Amino acid sequence: MLGTILLVGAVGGLASMQLAPKLLSRFGHRRVLGTLAPIYPLTMLAIPYARSAVALATALVVTNGVGSLVGVVVNTHAVDVEDAYERSIMSSFHGMYSIGSLVGAGVTGILAGRHISVLTSMGGAAIIHCIGILLIISWLLRVAHANPKVVDASIDHLAHHHHKRAWWRGVVLIGSLAFVAYMAEGAIADWSAIFMREQRGAAAGLAVVAFVAFSACMTIGRLSGDRLTMAFGKITIVRCGALLAAFGLLVGIFAPGIVASIIGFALVGCGLAVLVPVLFSIAGSLVGGETHAAIARVSTIAYFGLLAGPAFIGAVAHHASLTYALLIPAILLIGVSVSAPLIRRVVKASAQPPKQVIGHYSTETA
Repeated sequence: MLGTILLVGAVGGLASMQLAPKLLSRFGHRRVLGTLAPIYPLTMLAIPYARSAVALATALVVTNGVGSLVGVVVNTHAVDVEDAYERSIMSSFHGMYSIGSLVGAGVTGILAGRHISVLTSMGGAAIIHCIGILLIISWLLRVAHANPKVVDASIDHLAHHHHKRAWWRGVVLIGSLAFVAYMAEGAIADWSAIFMREQRGAAAGLAVVAFVAFSACMTIGRLSGDRLTMAFGKITIVRCGALLAAFGLLVGIFAPGIVASIIGFALVGCGLAVLVPVLFSIAGSLVGGETHAAIARVSTIAYFGLLAGPAFIGAVAHHASLTYALLIPAILLIGVSVSAPLIRRVVKASAQPPKQVIGHYSTETA
């Protein structure tokens, strides 16, 4: 019953992501975030008031819907800020997300240990976050996006059609790679502690250390990821990050001993740390479509990995074993590493200059 409720809530998040392109085209980042971001913490207050399965599922649909929409808008705005900053900073943004997750989980654990009610802890968090968000909204970068209708009217139809197809190929490729990364992340989040208990015989407290090590390494990796991206380039980061994550997962599930498994899962965090931020940054740079549309589509494809991946691994583990089930994301991550050079091809294809007709003259525009 709980699994079904969580699935319904996740579907709400997937559906709301599709609204992002239209809302951003019409209202812009500041107005959308200024409206939805303060509402998001308040939606979580419906969860402790839920007294039935239907009520809880409805609450999660609303919370995940608003949260997913805010996430797409924030990532889109982060791409604009990164462009204005003229260097890679996307990894640091995602690093702050990881820090928020760790702090939130830690504070929640402390409050639960002191027997503070869920309503009190979530209510206090909602009030604090609403005030903080309202203070931050005025700092957002003012971005003037080109009107897509005006751009389309000035571009030759065939050239624009080719441009759009290249954009879609890039979106599908980047989204597929992000799907694997999210699948691996969800697999560690949902199954690492169970793997440590069942396959390594670790005690309950020690079994959680694998996920803690994974989360800590992911946070540290994201905070230092921008320097690595600037030093080695995005394609190299995708290739090496996916390969490191695959190697860590193989170590975690095949190396004997509890310590070796913890080290392996920590390496997965190091490999995935920069992978997702770099993929979102690349998606935002695709030409031939709107930035917010690209990120919304990539987010949707990736979110399927986070949603369906752990469930699929659970099904395989039921019929085979958890070790063989966790081998699936490791193999897929190796595929991501091998496919990394294709990113350069789709980015180049989407960046080809279309013909622009002005009066009776044809010019090339970058």
